[in-house]
Amino acid sequence: DVLMIHPCYWPALSISGFELTQGEAEEIYDEYEIAIESQSGEQRKKILGQLMSELNSIPEGPSGAPQFEVWCKKAVEIAFSKHLTNIELRPNVNATQRRDIVATNQGSGVWRRVVDDYKTRQVIFEVKNYANIGVDEFRQVFGYLGREYGDLAFIICRDAEFGLRKGAELDAFREFYNKGKLIIKFPAQQLVTILSKLRSPEKVDAGELAVERLLDVYVRMYAAGQSDVASSNQTRRRDRKGSGRSGR
Repeated sequence: DVLMIHPCYWPALSISGFELTQGEAEEIYDEYEIAIESQSGEQRKKILGQLMSELNSIPEGPSGAPQFEVWCKKAVEIAFSKHLTNIELRPNVNATQRRDIVATNQGSGVWRRVVDDYKTRQVIFEVKNYANIGVDEFRQVFGYLGREYGDLAFIICRDAEFGLRKGAELDAFREFYNKGKLIIKFPAQQLVTILSKLRSPEKVDAGELAVERLLDVYVRMYAAGQSDVASSNQTRRRDRKGSGRSGR
């Protein structure tokens, strides 16, 4: 192969030792009509869009669990591709039909904070194909932590609410936070939000920014017993009242 570099680029590339005579310079023909087309951006948007819409076709519960696990792995790989590597589905040691996602933390970006503050080199994303999580789910993840898995993990679920609800959900988090573990609820819909932002090249750090915000919210608000999300019972009561007003 022969690599030819136009002389106009030589200074920028610090190329020296070559001189062109006037005749050689005149022989350079660079009046080509070159049309450069890149489909990579559109292809990326298409792939992300397909993955986002795929979530809606996955039924909640046991029947959709295998498909949901695969979807979560793809979403995590894309959302955190810069700083998490070797992402794989790993069988749950207590129930081989249940799986979680494990990723190696390279310790850069916001994930450096995860290593420094929580000693988590291997990051666990526990996958639950249903909406409501509580003390049992937090207890299960708590049992995985320690050694290379450190003191932090995520639970991916199908809840439409991003934050922790007052009551049982918040209490479950605080129980294990007071034991030195930070277990973060990470709804699949939040992954969809990240994927949507990643369609814009300028928002390449959307995943890292989301994790950084979650760390602050969980430590500053939820650990202190505060929540900006109503309990499930309060939410249902508001929904019923709203339906009544609409009827009238």
